[in-house]
Amino acid sequence: MRTLLSLVFLAPVIARADLVITEIMCSSAHTDGTRNGDWWELTNTGASAVSLANYSWDDDPPVAGAVKFNAGISIQPGESIIILDEVDATTFKAAWGLTGTNPATSQPYQVLTRANFSTASFPGLGASGQDGVYLYNISNVLLDSAVYTTTSTSGFSRAWFTNNVAVAGEYSVSGLYGAAASTDATPDVASPGIAVPQPPNTPPVFVGDARTFWPITWDLLNSTFRIQAQDTVGQTVTYSIISNPSNLSIIADGATKMRLSGPPPSAGDHTFTIRASDGSLTTDQTFTLTVYPASVPVVVNEYNAVSGSNIGSDSYFGAVAGNGGDWFELAVVGTGTAASTVDMRGWKIDITAGGSTNTIVLSNDAYWSAVPAGTILTFSEDNTAGGGLDTGINRVSQRNTTGHLWSNIWLHDPFFINQTDSTFGGGITIDNNNTWITLRNSAGTVVSGPCGEGIASRDTDFNGYPDTLVGVSGSEVLALGSSPSPSVHPLTVTYHGEATSTFGSPNVTTVGNQSFAAYLNTNTPPRITSTPVRYATGTYSYIVTAIDPSGGTLAIGVSGLPSFLTFSGNTISNNRALTLADAGEYVIRVEASDGTYTTPQVFLLTVFNPSPTVILNEYNAVDSTTPVGTFLNGGTETLDIDGVPNAADKHFGRVEGNGGDWFELAVVGSGNAGTVDMRGWKIEIGQHDGPVFGTSAMIQLSTHHYWSAVPTGTLLTFIEHNTAQGGLDTGISIRNRRSTVGDTWTNIWIGDTTYLTYTDALTNGYTVTGGVVSGVAVDDLGTRLRIKDASGRIVFGAAGEGISPVSGVNDKEVFELQANPLPSVSPLSTAYLDDATGSSFGWPNEWSVNTQSFATYVYTPTPYESWIGGYAVADPSPNADPDGDGRSNRVEYAFGGDPGVADGPAGGQTVESAGGTVTWQYARRSGDASLVFSHQRSVDLTNWQTLVPVSVTTAPHPVLAGFETVTVTATAAPVSGKEFFRASLAP
Repeated sequence: MRTLLSLVFLAPVIARADLVITEIMCSSAHTDGTRNGDWWELTNTGASAVSLANYSWDDDPPVAGAVKFNAGISIQPGESIIILDEVDATTFKAAWGLTGTNPATSQPYQVLTRANFSTASFPGLGASGQDGVYLYNISNVLLDSAVYTTTSTSGFSRAWFTNNVAVAGEYSVSGLYGAAASTDATPDVASPGIAVPQPPNTPPVFVGDARTFWPITWDLLNSTFRIQAQDTVGQTVTYSIISNPSNLSIIADGATKMRLSGPPPSAGDHTFTIRASDGSLTTDQTFTLTVYPASVPVVVNEYNAVSGSNIGSDSYFGAVAGNGGDWFELAVVGTGTAASTVDMRGWKIDITAGGSTNTIVLSNDAYWSAVPAGTILTFSEDNTAGGGLDTGINRVSQRNTTGHLWSNIWLHDPFFINQTDSTFGGGITIDNNNTWITLRNSAGTVVSGPCGEGIASRDTDFNGYPDTLVGVSGSEVLALGSSPSPSVHPLTVTYHGEATSTFGSPNVTTVGNQSFAAYLNTNTPPRITSTPVRYATGTYSYIVTAIDPSGGTLAIGVSGLPSFLTFSGNTISNNRALTLADAGEYVIRVEASDGTYTTPQVFLLTVFNPSPTVILNEYNAVDSTTPVGTFLNGGTETLDIDGVPNAADKHFGRVEGNGGDWFELAVVGSGNAGTVDMRGWKIEIGQHDGPVFGTSAMIQLSTHHYWSAVPTGTLLTFIEHNTAQGGLDTGISIRNRRSTVGDTWTNIWIGDTTYLTYTDALTNGYTVTGGVVSGVAVDDLGTRLRIKDASGRIVFGAAGEGISPVSGVNDKEVFELQANPLPSVSPLSTAYLDDATGSSFGWPNEWSVNTQSFATYVYTPTPYESWIGGYAVADPSPNADPDGDGRSNRVEYAFGGDPGVADGPAGGQTVESAGGTVTWQYARRSGDASLVFSHQRSVDLTNWQTLVPVSVTTAPHPVLAGFETVTVTATAAPVSGKEFFRASLAP
C-alpha cells in the first residue's frame, strides 16, 4: 500500500499487479458543476490489456466489490483511464484537452462516469484527510491502493509515478510530469490521462525567481521573496548558505522554504549563493538582490502597455488604437525641491521586455545638463507623422501654477538622443510582458530602477508592504498613483495598471491623482510655440515665436545658420536664391531665454536642389520575404484583394514581391531634349525614419561612356536581382521612344560591374557574391533615396517615405510620382504617393486618372545619331574608335565606313597630275551641315599646309546614297617628288 504521509491504521496486504492508481483529485477548484466531481486515475503498467469487468473499487474504509466496473471495459498497455464522479464526461474532456486520441493507444481517451459502474453513486473522496482509493480484482483481492491522511489542497491533484512513488511535494505542479492547468475559469492543475515512470534521481531544482528587489529602508523580513527547491523524486531538501550579503541572514520559512531577514546592504545589486541537497545530490543557485536607494533623482511615472487595442482615453492621444505607439514617461524630482535640477547628460535608459534589453543613450546637449525638478519627460518611439509626437522641449511650462513642465523626446531625434551609442535600432518594445525601465548615469551606475510590471507590487493585506506583483494588461498603462518624489521606488504600492493614461500630464488614476506642488516656482521656462520649417527649395522662411508664461521679456537666439540664411527680428530667411551648391542638411538651434531658463529647439534643415537634373520616379515597397511574400495590392498570384487581376506591374505582372528590390529614376536635365553627364554619380539608399539621412547602401555609377551623355527622358531602373533570379539583366536603351513620345528605358542590374563601380561591403553597404546581390533594402520601412553628382553635390533628395508621402507606404504598394517628370519636382511634392493598383517598372507611371507624359523630351536625332544607331558598337560616341582602325566614328560617318570593322574610306579616291595642275577626287557624306570639311597638302606627311584649290566641284556619288564626289583642282607642287592630299573635319 502506498502513502504520502504516515497512516493511522493497519493496511491490508496487497497482491501486486500491473494496475496502479496514479492520481486522485478529491478537491476540485472548478466552478462548473458538470466537471468538478471527484476523480481518480488508473494506469496499466503491464504489456497486455486487462479486462476490468467485475473489478471493483472503494474509498476508505474499503469494501471489496463495493463499486464494480461494468462489462466491456478494458485498459490497454500503457493506458491511463479516468474514473469521474459525474454523469457525463464531455465537459471534463474539453477542460483537459482530452478530445483527441490517447497517444498510448491511438484510441479516444477513456473517461468513465457513474454509468460505467454497478451503482448510481460513487463513494466520496474526502478532502479533509484520511481517505483514498482501493482497487480489487474479480476475486476481491486488493491490487493497489492510494491513501492520504492530510487535508487536500484545493485545485491540485495528488499524483504518483507508475512505480507507486509520490511525485515531489505530493501534488501535481504545472509543467512537471505532464501536469497542466485546465481551461476552467478557476483552473485545476493535474495530468489526467498521463502517468509517467519515476525519473532517475537528479539534483534538487530551485523554483521561483533568482532575483528579488527591495528598498534599502525596509527590513527584508517583510518581503514575500522565498528560496525553495524541489526534489524530482520527493526526497526532503535541506539548505545551506555558501555566501550571503552583509547584514542579512537566511532563516527557515516552514518545512520547505527559506527567507531573508535583516536590513539590506548598500544600494545596487548583491549576490548570495544557496546550496540545496537531497541527501546525496546538491545544487547551488546564485541569487541577486537589487536594493533600491533611499532617494532617487528621476522616477518612472508611466508607460504604455497598450498593444493594438483601444485604451479608455489618454490626455494627449485620446482613445487611439495602440495609444500613440511605444512610449514611456519619467518624472524628474531632483532633491524634491523646486530649485533642484538633474544633470542627465549621457544617461542610459535600459528598456527590458520579453527578456531582451535595448538602451537609449541621452546626448550631451545643454538641455540635459540641468533638467528642472518637476519636469515630466515623455519618450515616444513614433514622431507626429507616425502617430506619436515630435520632440518639444517645455511643451507645457506651468511651474508657476501647477509645478510641472512637459518635454517630449522623439527617440530618433539625433540632437537629444545619442543615436550612435543607443541600441534600440528601429524602435523599442514596451508591452505587458514584464517591461522594466532602468536609469543609469553617464558612468553606467544605476540611479533609478529597475521599475515595471513584475517588480511593482500591491499591498493586498494592507500591512504596509507589497506582497502581490502588479500585472498590466494589453489595454492598460503602468502608472504611478502617488505624487512623484525622491522617495518613490519601484515597489511603491501605488504603481498599478490603469485603463486611462495621461501622457505628458500629471497622472490621474483610480488610486490617486498626482500633485507637483513641491516643484512650484514663481518663474517658469519659456515655451517656443512655432513649428520649425524643416525643408527649403529655392527660398526659406521660418518665423520663430515664443512665450514666457511668467510674463518676462524673452531673448531669441539662433545658431548654426549657413551663409545663405539670416536671422533678423524673429525670422530666419534666405539672403539669396538657393542653388545646387547649397543643397544639404544643416543643424539649426533656436533658443528662447528669460535670463534664468533657456528653452532650446533643435532641428535639421534640409535644403533641396531647386533644379534637379535627375529625380526619383518610383520604387518597389512590395515585400517578397517577411513573413510571407506579398503581391501588389495583396491577394494571390492570380487575384488581388479586390478579387480581380487588375493590380499588376507593366513589366513583372503579378509577381510575388513585384520583382524584388528596385527603384526608378527619371533623367530630366533642364526640362527639354538633351543629355546629362552622370559619370561617377552616387545613389544613396536610406532605411530609417529619422530626420538625418543615413545611408544603408550606396550605388556608384562607373565612368563608362554611356553615363557621359544620358538622354533626358530616360527612365533608369536599378534592380537587385538579375533575370535568372526573377529580376532583369542590364539593358541599355531597352526601349527607345525619344523621337515619338520622348522616353527611353535603361535597366541596370546592381551586380553589374561594367556600368557600376563596386568596392566592398563596407563602402557600398551591400555585397556581390557569386552573381548574387544582397543588402539593398528598398521596402516600406522608411526607404529614402538621395542622388549625388561626381563632386558630391546633392542633385536630388533625400526623397521617399516619410518626406512625401508623410503617411508612408505599406508592403503591398509602390512609391511613385503621379505627375510629369520635370526639374521642378521637389521631394516635398504632394504628387509623390503610394499606389497599390499598379506599378510601371521601366515605363511612364500610370495611376487612376492619368499617365506620365515625356513629351517635353521628344528629340529628333541628328543624321549622325540615326547612322550610328544602325551599328551595334560598344561605344557609339563620335570620337570613339570601337573597331581600332584609327578612324573615329565621326570620320567613318563622314567619309564612309563601318564603325565596327577596320576598313578604309568608302567610294575610293584618285589623284591625277597634268599640265601643272593636280586633280584629286574623293567621296564624302552630303546633306549634313554639321560636317565642315577642309583640304590640306603635304610633301612629307608631317608638315601639312592648307590647300588653296583652283576649283572645288561636287556631284552626287554614282553608287553611295547620301554621298557626293568631290573634285579638287590645285596647282602642282613647285618641287619634284611625291605630294599628299587629305580632307579633314572641323571639330
